[in-house]
Amino acid sequence: MKKFQLRCPLKIILLAWAAVVGSTTMAMAQPSVSDWPQVPGMQVSVSPLMAIDPLWFAQDCLGAMAQYRAGERMAQARAVADADKLLSLRTQDSSGRSGWPYVQALTPAAQKCGVAGSLDAFGDGTCNPSDTPYMIQTGYAVACLAQVAGITHDLKYLAPATTAIEDSWSLGVDNATCPGSYDYRYSYHDNDMGRFVRNTNAIMGVGLVWLFDVTANPKYRQRALAIARAEHCEIAAGNLGYFGMADRRYAASPQLESRRIENHIPHQVKFLQLVAEKFSRPEAQSDARTLLDAFLTCSELHCRPNNCAAWAVAAECRASQNIAPCMDTSDERWRSTCAAARARFPRLNGFQLYLMEPVPAWSVK
Repeated sequence: MKKFQLRCPLKIILLAWAAVVGSTTMAMAQPSVSDWPQVPGMQVSVSPLMAIDPLWFAQDCLGAMAQYRAGERMAQARAVADADKLLSLRTQDSSGRSGWPYVQALTPAAQKCGVAGSLDAFGDGTCNPSDTPYMIQTGYAVACLAQVAGITHDLKYLAPATTAIEDSWSLGVDNATCPGSYDYRYSYHDNDMGRFVRNTNAIMGVGLVWLFDVTANPKYRQRALAIARAEHCEIAAGNLGYFGMADRRYAASPQLESRRIENHIPHQVKFLQLVAEKFSRPEAQSDARTLLDAFLTCSELHCRPNNCAAWAVAAECRASQNIAPCMDTSDERWRSTCAAARARFPRLNGFQLYLMEPVPAWSVK
């Protein structure tokens, strides 16, 4: 696969990019979401919040890229539109570190922070400023921009993706789960120091895998493998829950937390599938199957059909994770369940298409 050929050091290019961007989020004219490029079989859900949500555009982009790799060339325009929107939604925290923010309406649940987008993620009374970048939004935004850079060969997508990864490089801990592991914390803000959520870590890993794909920078490969190592050690220790073993909530109640199987597991499964294929790591594929099996066969009390907020596998649920059986159709147990889910959802959103994509054809450009 052809990599970017840079004629001057990447650091100089990134400094030049930062000078263009300045210290505030870029402002770029964008079409309304209702005018977004249409892709056969791919839905666009329009809501006022979605129109400013980096996570929606990042996941939509990943779905569009999955369609593009499947041969739907109309999907390129959709992915590029999503990437352009992500450039306009980038934020910087008070330390000048760039990434992508959490967006929420000022709902009753958010009233205690008093500002839309200000988040008390763990209910501990601390409110992160609304310009705080989060690892979930940043990891998926990086994955989108890296993929779009790969098909357009346009540095305007690669540079901000690389900057975000470099700015967040030290916002985690080496060897916290086990030797050779890496765990990113939940956000850039020090309020979330020491808080380690497994899907958050895996999503940053997704961004790193795709950034390595277009840059061939070995440090991105090594960091992605360290995140996969963290997942491997969590699984080996019997932790199937939301928090990593390095998180203080897990430490306070490991038996309970290790059984908290819930809707974020498909993020981890997808990351491990990418690692298994891109880096020829069969143990990552085995770990992905272990997690997917735990999710799809969950028998914990909270895994009941009417509890879609925690476990969205059941037919009653309409959440994106309902499509999770389609993540591994090599397992005959899930083929009929996948077929039933596909019959219910003839048009899929970007996140569902991303989850369902078979192992990417890395050479498709």
